[in-house]
Amino acid sequence: MSKLHFKICLENQNNWIGKEAKVLVDQKGIPGFPATYLGRNENYKLFAVFSKEKLLGKIVKVKVTRTTPHYLISEKVD
Repeated sequence: MSKLHFKICLENQNNWIGKEAKVLVDQKGIPGFPATYLGRNENYKLFAVFSKEKLLGKIVKVKVTRTTPHYLISEKVD
C-alpha cells in the first residue's frame, strides 16, 4: 500500500517540474543538506529550496528542478 502511495505522490509532484512559484521560506532545510531551506506556496505545497543566500522569513520566486514524493526540489529565481 505504501508503494502505491509513493507512486501516486511522485506522479502528482512531477507535474511541477519546470514551473515557478512564490514561496514563503519558514525553516532551515533538510538535515545533511546545509544550503537548503523549506517553504510553502499559497496552496501549502512543500518546497525544498537550494540557495547559499539567507532566505529564512523571505518570500522568494523559485523554479522546480526535480521532485520527491513529498518535496518539490527547487532553486531561487531572480
